[in-house]
Amino acid sequence: MERARKSYAAKLLLASLLAVGSGPAAVADTSSVVAGTPSAVAVTSSAVSAAALLSSGSKQAITVGGDSVAANTPQRLSPRLQRQLNQQPQALQRVLISCDNAQALAATITAAGHEATAISSKLVTARIAKAYAERLTTMPGVNYMQAPRQAVTAMSTARPLAGVDRIHAGEGFDTPYTGRGVIVGVIDQGFEYKHLAFLDDAGKSRVRAIWNRLAGEEPMTDIPASGDRVGDIGHATFVTNVAAGSRIAENDFCGVAPEAEIIMVPSTLKEDEVLEDVQFISSFAEKEQKPWVINMSFGTQMGAHDGMSYFDQALNDVLKAAPGRQIIAATGNDNTTPIHVRHTFKAGQETVRLLVLPVVYKGTKVSIWANHADSLSHLTLRPYYVDENNVKDERDEAHWAERVTEEIAPYNRKQGFNIELSATDVTDLHTLLALELTGHEGETFDAWIESNGGSFSTIEGADYLPGDNRYCVSEMGASTKEAISVGSYVSTPYYTSLGSDTPTDWGIGEAGGMSTYSNGGPMADGTLKPDVAAPGGVINSAFAKTGNEWSTSFNTITASVRRGIRTYYYGASYGTSFATPFVTGIVALWLQANPNLTSEQIKTILQQTARHDAFTGDDPWHYRWGYGKVDAYEGLREALRLADESGITATRNAAEPITISRADGQWRVLFGSNESRVAVSVYSLNGTLMARSHYAQQQRGSELVLPMPTERGTYVVVISTENARLTRKLVVAE
Repeated sequence: MERARKSYAAKLLLASLLAVGSGPAAVADTSSVVAGTPSAVAVTSSAVSAAALLSSGSKQAITVGGDSVAANTPQRLSPRLQRQLNQQPQALQRVLISCDNAQALAATITAAGHEATAISSKLVTARIAKAYAERLTTMPGVNYMQAPRQAVTAMSTARPLAGVDRIHAGEGFDTPYTGRGVIVGVIDQGFEYKHLAFLDDAGKSRVRAIWNRLAGEEPMTDIPASGDRVGDIGHATFVTNVAAGSRIAENDFCGVAPEAEIIMVPSTLKEDEVLEDVQFISSFAEKEQKPWVINMSFGTQMGAHDGMSYFDQALNDVLKAAPGRQIIAATGNDNTTPIHVRHTFKAGQETVRLLVLPVVYKGTKVSIWANHADSLSHLTLRPYYVDENNVKDERDEAHWAERVTEEIAPYNRKQGFNIELSATDVTDLHTLLALELTGHEGETFDAWIESNGGSFSTIEGADYLPGDNRYCVSEMGASTKEAISVGSYVSTPYYTSLGSDTPTDWGIGEAGGMSTYSNGGPMADGTLKPDVAAPGGVINSAFAKTGNEWSTSFNTITASVRRGIRTYYYGASYGTSFATPFVTGIVALWLQANPNLTSEQIKTILQQTARHDAFTGDDPWHYRWGYGKVDAYEGLREALRLADESGITATRNAAEPITISRADGQWRVLFGSNESRVAVSVYSLNGTLMARSHYAQQQRGSELVLPMPTERGTYVVVISTENARLTRKLVVAE
């Protein structure tokens, strides 16, 4: 991989570039598509004119009733990027560049003195100003440039208030797999780098590297005793501990993969930067020849939700380039808010209206996409303001030209609108945004409001379309088809604050049921997402005391641990942000057992081994549950079976070759290596042999199901093989 600066990052990224660049291109060749074919704009006194939407001088197609007229000149700058360049012509702008040869283009941009990164064989990220951007549009092989999107963390919108025991990887799950030898990368905000949760038994950091993008620092491997100083409880610290937190004596809030190696990337969560973050983690792991899994507990609702963005295609390319890698992403927490509308136009030419209730003093963003991938314009848009009595406040074209952009995106050949209102646009409760859309019979569009940016609403007596919660799996991670998207179910709805004996119901749903906030699918193109559900609330995990909004008075603190002069905090929260690292940790265990698993195999294992119960129902896939509840044990069993089929001779860094699951009156013994003979002995506490059984020829991935003693008492169970001897205590209460 090629970096613009001769830095430590360049050295770590080079190996990944060579690996990814040699593989098949994931980003579609758009040379046969008219890039940025201008889109339709209703020509009325209060509508956005085509000329106002783009001030670059390119000729626009004007559509009346949705019939497209081809532009004379292909547009290589997205309207939003063009607007940003015009507003700040001297400022360096982040850009995503679709091209024919990413390595060559990155080298060209670098040679010109700018920063550039080849993400895949056909996608480059760069930091350039207007003059150089316009120069790039004239270069052969440059297809399209766009401004990156901004993701937000997928934490609950409510302030963290709760928690009891953290859910571990299955009831009674006793496994030698701890994630050792696997790299867990976390791209997030709110890290406390040397929290107790990230130290080993000797007090040494398990964090291998940090790249603080928020502070503009170079990657470091000497881990400081500080943090990125973002947020209150430390979203990133909480997430990282759920996936890979260390075991400590004082509580059982450890992560699923407590011996995995950790890479922390405090990120701005800009689209281009996240792609660079992934490359950094991947290159680091490849240099050490270790498998990796990356956690993305963030997302955005801005986009077509079809898995075709440059971001999605680049991540698909990275994941398919080699085995031993996967990305786990959160579906989002918008399910209690109607942020989506889908409509198919009826007879003839129909006009419908949407009403957006924005967040006062924050503003809102709306993304609207036609469903037809034909490089034609199908929609006309007319925006205006109304108050709660539906009285219109219409503005001129200049006003909307600063707030609305429109394009036909080359990566999916669909018409899209982007509407952004700033905090100064929404300064009172009386400002509502109305969007009037016109299309022909049979044409369909989807509209989304950005997370925490408002909701679709109605006014009594008016004909605004109602909002819903479908098709809302987040963009920038969960929408990537090769990656794993995770929803949240309720482990417990209760929390108990430190110093209190009284649990309080947080009101996020019934224990075992789907979390009220967890987003549903499928994708707008029909792809079945989410993939799986995991415990996401209420969860106890590590809190960061290094955040700029931290306070020891938070009633979400559930435990504190003192080591020497330092105090470390643990607490409770909920959200798909915290269900996601649960799956990240599980995948780390599977990669330890079988480091040659491909991203597709990991996805298939999750889908085929997910559990169904009274809450999930019997359907193979559900729009909120995905394929069911993640099952760490059954997935490990399948990972070991695949390892045996592929001829892997040994499990990576496993201390013991046996995994035990205790539930439903049975002991299930899973073998991580081939065993020619196995003996199972049950003793009473005074040493009397109660029972003994012998088994022959147990293969890696095979399972013995052993009945438990039925009489009340305490027993000692000894499982002996040629490679190991495990002793476990068994208490039969009834």
